[in-house]
Amino acid sequence: MRAFILFLTIFLASAAVNAQSQGKESHFHTVVVGETLSDISEKYYGDRVLYIEIFEANKPMLEDPDKIYPGQVLRIPNISTAYAK
Repeated sequence: MRAFILFLTIFLASAAVNAQSQGKESHFHTVVVGETLSDISEKYYGDRVLYIEIFEANKPMLEDPDKIYPGQVLRIPNISTAYAK
């Protein structure tokens, strides 16, 4: 469990530094029971199909877009408005 917490801390810190260096803020989302990446994508981007953006931003923590669990904290990257509705 300690290794997971350390990994998560390093991952989130790295994501924050990466976002700052790009001049964009990332959002973070805590998964709740019953949510899918498509649900989360619709909430932040207005388009369920863009779930792949969230999946890619959270590798290697996520190995399968269909396997997310309550309590996981996901980085929600800003994406170009050309892709978002």
